[in-house]
Amino acid sequence: MLQTAGPPMQGAAEEALAQFPTAVVRTRLHDLIGSRDFAVRHPELCTRLLARAAQIGAANLEPALKALAPLRFHFWNPPLVRVGRAARDLLAAA
Repeated sequence: MLQTAGPPMQGAAEEALAQFPTAVVRTRLHDLIGSRDFAVRHPELCTRLLARAAQIGAANLEPALKALAPLRFHFWNPPLVRVGRAARDLLAAA
């Protein structure tokens, strides 16, 4: 739902995701964050999901984070820069 919903529904879907057990959230975060296309189409949401991954200690995200970290150099698109910085910060913390 997060990939296809419009902005009003994304907030509700994001809140619903937070209500699931941590194991389910980790799996879903891995799927979402692992998609560079998702990050490019929904950078604000991706940044929030990266923050959520940091909170719950989502494991096995290193390949996805390595793919997103270079987005921090897309200076013409500040939301993508935030995604890249968040991914880089998570990599550094791991």
